[in-house]
Amino acid sequence: MRSGGCAFRAIGFGMVEPGRALTSGVEAAVREALASAAPRSVVLAVSGGRDSMVLLHAVPAVGLADRIAAVAVFDHRTGPAAVAGADAAADAASRWGLPVARGMAVERMHDADEATWRAARFAFLRAVAQRHAARLATAHTEDDQVETVAFRAWRGSGPRGLAGLDTDGPVLRPLLRVSRAAVAAYAAARGVPFVVDPSNTDRRHARVRWRLDLLPAFERAAPGSRRHWLDLGLRAAAWRRDAEALVSAHVRAEAGPFGVMLSLGALAHVPPDHLVWLWPTMLAPHGVVVDRRGLARLATAPTGRARMPLAGGAELLRLSHERWLLRRATTAPAPTLLTGTVDFGPWRFRPATGRNGGDASPWHARLPADIHLHVRAWAPGDRLAGPAGPRRVKRWLADAGIPGPLREGWPVVAAGANVWWIPGVCQADLPPNGPTLCYDCDRRSR
Repeated sequence: MRSGGCAFRAIGFGMVEPGRALTSGVEAAVREALASAAPRSVVLAVSGGRDSMVLLHAVPAVGLADRIAAVAVFDHRTGPAAVAGADAAADAASRWGLPVARGMAVERMHDADEATWRAARFAFLRAVAQRHAARLATAHTEDDQVETVAFRAWRGSGPRGLAGLDTDGPVLRPLLRVSRAAVAAYAAARGVPFVVDPSNTDRRHARVRWRLDLLPAFERAAPGSRRHWLDLGLRAAAWRRDAEALVSAHVRAEAGPFGVMLSLGALAHVPPDHLVWLWPTMLAPHGVVVDRRGLARLATAPTGRARMPLAGGAELLRLSHERWLLRRATTAPAPTLLTGTVDFGPWRFRPATGRNGGDASPWHARLPADIHLHVRAWAPGDRLAGPAGPRRVKRWLADAGIPGPLREGWPVVAAGANVWWIPGVCQADLPPNGPTLCYDCDRRSR
């Protein structure tokens, strides 16, 4: 029967030939993946489709239901199929006695693309996993790996991307070595209910065209091409793990107020055109994906200090032969009147009530209270006001050991062209007997 555009098999679910012999290694794969997990340390992502419902069925079937912190169910709001799938997943989880975390897209996503669906779903899944301090487990199969590797090869991905779904990241994929046919056989033999989503046959989506048209064409033209894609993914995954081990052994990353400082250790001596293959591995843990243009810049990085823009508004600054700073590129805010608490980009200026100005820290200042002061980014030609001047602000920053790239956007407290305070560096001498006010400045991590 059909209901609201969502195909149901048997009584609304996919129950086919329940007596057929089970030929898959589904339960063995699930047992191997989850047996060593701690109780309530895994969140299952279940959509209501066949693969995820098989995963949901197999976990308690092998006696590992206690490993599950929650079953995460997300409604994309793409239509009746999404609602039916979410309902089926939640009902099945409840029948197994497993807690359910259910979410829904903020807006209807019927006309959205696959990337938008995936981003919304995984944002929810990651939030559930984080809430339970658990790892996420998805029902990706060997066929999903084939599709991912082939699709990424077509897009020109490097070895890190060609590993596809075979990674050691925070997501568990118990069925990654199990074919979709074996999962279907398990569902039929065990009578696992599932909902068929019509979007899985909608050729408007690139992954569907690859699944239904291109990969079968490859197989007809070159029988055994499926094994080729799997082998390519295995080799790339081995390379990726080797690269991650190398980076882990030699690269130290420290998050600070200016970004993430990367100390390359022995890898600093690797030529740029060789080191470029490790940069995606070094940057990925910090949420930065390097595109082709970024790789080209890194492969030809000049010696000495350099700045390399990356995708997503990030940039790498080489501070020395060994040390690089990863930060988000920012634009200095407009000048702001210094009154009360002032946020100036990542900097925060706060009145230091109860202070008498005796604090010698350069992050604390006593300022004239009878003039209008503004917080702004320093500019070439700025000089310190008062008897401590007229030395240029640029020289003060350099003498304080602040590298050139980090000076960009550094704030000063000034009245017109007269700079009264360079936070973290120095302040001007005050006129005698004038009214004063005290301020502290700190730079928030970002």
